[in-house]
Amino acid sequence: EAVRRAIDVSSFYVVVLSRTYASSRHCLDELVRIMTHAGAGAGDMCSNCCPVFYDVSPNDLSRCFGKDLDRHKREFSYETVDQWIRALTWIAGIAGWVFTSTSQYVYFILIQFWCDFGWVEHLLLSIIMSLLFGWDI
Repeated sequence: EAVRRAIDVSSFYVVVLSRTYASSRHCLDELVRIMTHAGAGAGDMCSNCCPVFYDVSPNDLSRCFGKDLDRHKREFSYETVDQWIRALTWIAGIAGWVFTSTSQYVYFILIQFWCDFGWVEHLLLSIIMSLLFGWDI
């Protein structure tokens, strides 16, 4: 209940998707709720939701989550699973961060933390991310 209330009153959402994300009914329900609040159909232009893809590819979510979704189809109603699939399709269409290793993810979190406290200027952050990961911020 607390998570639902937090989603309802939030103005920005960070959704971290990992290989086991779709195995959790709660995660999928929360994603549907976020999609509703963030504005479904906004696609890449969604300015209040940032997906983080950890060890999954946004271009290949159906393959990554296929087994879990097949299991859900046997356990839940068609409407429920269809909502989850639409929410996963929606989040995959939003520009976000893709991490293929734990070290990339940890570096990103640390650098963001340093920036939030003013320890690293944005220009320096851009240089660090470009050198470490080839990312252009």
